[in-house]
Amino acid sequence: LVRYYLVMVTLMWNGVEAYNMYCMLVLVYHNHINNFIFLSICIAWGLPALLVLIILSVDGTAFDGAYEKCTFRQVVT
Repeated sequence: LVRYYLVMVTLMWNGVEAYNMYCMLVLVYHNHINNFIFLSICIAWGLPALLVLIILSVDGTAFDGAYEKCTFRQVVT
């Protein structure tokens, strides 16, 4: 559960950084977003938490090891 959450957080932070670079390099005269850091933190940490909570509310056994015979798991381990 924690692994999936942290992977999603990492991808969200990459998206936040990509948006920031886009604003800095392409939209040079773009207005500055107020509270950009706070908004970035809420999006990058909150959206993955919301997704994990939705998954757990729909299927409580999604992260309890029920998928031990996954083909991709055999390749990784």
